[in-house]
Parts: sequence; structure tokens; C-alpha cells
Amino acid sequence: MNRFTYFLSTGFKSFFRNGFMSLAAIVILISAMLICGSFMLVNYNIEYNIQQVDDFNEIVVFAELSTTDEQIAEMEEKILMHDNVASCTLVKKEESIKKEKERYGDEYSYLFERYINNESENPLPDKFHIEYHEVNKLDTLESYLLTEVDHVWKVNVRKDIADSINQIKQVINVVCVFLTGLLLVVSVFIIGNTIKITLKSREKEITIMRYIGATDVFITLPFIVESTIVALISSITASFIQLFAYKVIVDQVVSKFNIVSTIPFGNVWLPITLGFVGVSFVLCLVCTILSTRSYMDA
Repeated sequence: MNRFTYFLSTGFKSFFRNGFMSLAAIVILISAMLICGSFMLVNYNIEYNIQQVDDFNEIVVFAELSTTDEQIAEMEEKILMHDNVASCTLVKKEESIKKEKERYGDEYSYLFERYINNESENPLPDKFHIEYHEVNKLDTLESYLLTEVDHVWKVNVRKDIADSINQIKQVINVVCVFLTGLLLVVSVFIIGNTIKITLKSREKEITIMRYIGATDVFITLPFIVESTIVALISSITASFIQLFAYKVIVDQVVSKFNIVSTIPFGNVWLPITLGFVGVSFVLCLVCTILSTRSYMDA
């Protein structure tokens, strides 16, 4: 118990003794986590909107007008054989003509009565709505549908939208990795220097401790306590700022204009908090161990 109290009190003293360097480490860590967290939330919300809007990850395959029910069943079976097909939904031409009638309203409903009452005159084909897994394999899937599946009249692919979204995601990922990596390098430098300054200020004390038989672990633990304080303050502060900003943006901006859908706040607060705490603790712990080990070996 006395050892635990010693480690705790020494760690807190070192944290406040190196006030400026500790504050710099906290600010850099918070900045790194906020940038990383913001890009992650943007990326997750893009994925979420893709899932919400079927047209973004959907191909529509139109069958030839003369296709029979047996041939339609064969087409569906063939389509589902492709590994990039997530689901395949058949929309019969009878359903399509009724939907068109509803879309144009009562004013023009008389134009569709003829086709509804007489199915043989229906000009609309049967069609399949296909959802796919990966945008990168879209060309292969389109080629497969046109060459390997019989009785296909036309394939509608929203490839332009899919490609644009994929490019945006890639740019976001690259920027996120670059900025986060840069800030993490700075964080490692500042945290390492903070520990080294503390080690230098306690050089005589540490030398005496080593002469009387103190182990490296005993000497290192107060510095781990100090870095833990930095990690705890950084992660809690970054989580609060990130989640507060996200909630304000969702409540005040996105919901007001109703342009895009967003992941509910309840689904993001726990992963963000746990992620920030984990990253900050691991980073501070690694920096502390590396800094103290190089000093002990000196």
C-alpha cells in the first residue's frame, strides 16, 4: 500500500512539476484524437448513407419483354451465383406499372388503366434490383450480367455515383492517416521529452535508488503514473469535445436541413470514447517505457 501511494504521489508531483510539457502533450494528443475521430465519423456516416440510399449500391437489370416466368427464375438463379451480389429482388412488370400509376397521381391514372387491365400490352419489362458488396468489383459484375446471364435487355449501373463516393472515402482516409500520423509523431516527441526532463531533474535521486537496489520497474512506475494522467485527461477531454460537437452538428445542422442521414448519437459515443482511451493509454505507455529504458541503459 505504501508503494502504491509512493508511485501515485510521485507521478502526480512529476505531472505538475512539468506543467508546460504535460499541457503540451495533452493538447497534441487531444488534437490528434479529434482529427482522427472527426474523419472516422465522416467516413462512417458516408457508409451509413450509402446503406440508407439503395440507388447508390444498386444495379437494375431489365429482362427482355418476351421473357417467360421460367426464364425469369433462371435469370435470378444465375444472378445470385455471382460472389459480389448481396441480394436480388424481382420486380414484376405488373408491379412496375402500378407504381408508375401511383407516381403520376389520379390526374393521369386513366393512361395506365389499359395496361393494368391487359397485361399483354404492358410495355414495361420485368426487372431485378441487385445490391452488391464491393464497388471495386462493379465492372466485373456488370460484364457478368451482360455476357453470362441470358435474356438481359439492359443493365443500369449508377457507377458514377459509386465511384465518386469511393473517391471521397479514399481522400478522407488518406488525409486522416497523414494528419493523425503527423500529430502522433509530435505527441511521441513531446511525451518522450517530458519524461526525459523529469528523469534529468531526478537524476541524483534515481542514482541513489539504483545504488541501494531499486529495480528498473520500481523507478519506472511513477513515470507510467504520470503518462497515465496525461492519457486520462487527453482521452476524456477529446471524447467530450468530439461527442458534443457531433451532437450539435446532428441536432442543429443536419436535422434542420434534412439533407443527409446520420448515425444516431447513441451508436457512436461508446466506440469513440473507448477508442480514444485505448489509443492515448497505449501511446503514453509506449513512450514512457522507451524513454525510461534508454535512460536506464545509459
